[in-house]
Amino acid sequence: MHGRAVGCRLVEVPASERAPIIKRYLEQVPGARPHIPVGCDGVKPGWTRVNLNYFISPAAADYITAAVELIAADGYRLLPDYRFDPHTGLWRHASGPLRPRLTLAEVCYGPDGEMHYPRCRARAGEDAFPGYLRQARALLAGRPEQVEDGPTGLSADFEALRWFPLPPSCLVGARAEGEDPR
Repeated sequence: MHGRAVGCRLVEVPASERAPIIKRYLEQVPGARPHIPVGCDGVKPGWTRVNLNYFISPAAADYITAAVELIAADGYRLLPDYRFDPHTGLWRHASGPLRPRLTLAEVCYGPDGEMHYPRCRARAGEDAFPGYLRQARALLAGRPEQVEDGPTGLSADFEALRWFPLPPSCLVGARAEGEDPR
């Protein structure tokens, strides 16, 4: 990755450039088209955008950049801790909360028109960043360098489209060979 200056773009694929990439993907991967429109988002190519706004400190920008670099290099080691739903493409931590920390049902407006919702005020200062990175590096170093990537029981077409390692233990629910992965 390049650029640690606050406000720089690390990587960005403009929307106008995504359509040709997806078109080439569909042309190059036989069997992709039937899975894409029916919601098998787990096999679509995807992008993530990280913004470093002008008002964050250089320490925060460096921390975000270092965290992205760390996950890009070794994040795959955490795959066994997650569960994957091939229909939605969602990954969830195996022991994570079953519900979001805040739902719309918890947001309301008072008689004065002011928004009310449960607040979580726990915050750490920038001095915590190096400790977080050390903790993450230690966690990743304690994981195997290779992750299991064996038969998943998903359809052959779905497997032909898969471009990422998928330990069978990560799948949400067992699926038999030939069964629709949706």
